[in-house]
Amino acid sequence: CVSPYKSSNIQGAPLVFSNVSVTLKTGRKILDGVNGIIKPGKLVGILGASGAGKSTLLNVLCGRIAYDAGGYVHVANRSVSEDIVRHSIAYVMQEDLFM
Repeated sequence: CVSPYKSSNIQGAPLVFSNVSVTLKTGRKILDGVNGIIKPGKLVGILGASGAGKSTLLNVLCGRIAYDAGGYVHVANRSVSEDIVRHSIAYVMQEDLFM
């Protein structure tokens, strides 16, 4: 199976995000003004306390967010909401183990 996304110009481009914000319908801010650049081929770790918005940030960056998010999230000047970008970004979810 050949992916239609492999030939796109997004390969090798950084993921750029600025002023990313997420507010729940209740008015609670989950993210407020988050900025960053993730370079291709780099391993990135996101650390924080429980409920700090780590998973929410990753979902926004992957275009998988289920609620309104504000800010700029692009790869090669293409929004992560575009299928060609969204199908090219992924993350590995953590499995919590308690011993």
